[in-house]
Amino acid sequence: MNKIANSDALFKPIELGALSLANRIVMPPMTRGASPGGVPGEDVAAYYRRRAEGGVGLIVTEGTWIPHATASNDPGVPCFHGEAALAGWARVLEGVHAAGGKIVPQLWHIGVAPKSDVEEIYGDRADDRPDLVGPSGLASPGVKEGRAMTRQEIDEVSEAYVQAAIFKPTHRVWFAEDQGDRLRLRRVARRARLSDRPVLLGPDQFAR
Repeated sequence: MNKIANSDALFKPIELGALSLANRIVMPPMTRGASPGGVPGEDVAAYYRRRAEGGVGLIVTEGTWIPHATASNDPGVPCFHGEAALAGWARVLEGVHAAGGKIVPQLWHIGVAPKSDVEEIYGDRADDRPDLVGPSGLASPGVKEGRAMTRQEIDEVSEAYVQAAIFKPTHRVWFAEDQGDRLRLRRVARRARLSDRPVLLGPDQFAR
């Protein structure tokens, strides 16, 4: 049988570390902007549950903001910090698990990207960040946008990723034992610090 045409492997279970998936179908992150005030509601829970009911083995959520003032450029995108937002995500998780699926969050800092100009979706939403910052202050090679982060800002954003990734005592269900490996998130997040990766045209000692 033609290997390209044979999709049987997609429906076979797979083990990723301690994470057991019913199949190899993964839903990638897709920004929705449907969480007013950064809090995912019942409609968001229903949206993700339907995907699990449809047979998706692993769902990676839409981008979720880390707890840093410069992370977000859209108040309609959900946060992954704060009691209200985490309670909303707990409802999402409950629905996905009830449908037999697994789900993990995408943690997000938008960098120097400005708010989208797609008016039908984002036209009525303000970009209220105090500053546009990124590791290099470049939108693309040679194209300046915002400014480059300082060493302190890089450390702060790195720590914000850690804080979003580690377990919250009241919301341990997100990466609970039945969800699979805890992924050693604090260690991984610290290993991936931007400060360990010098970038072009960055400030201070990051300009190499």
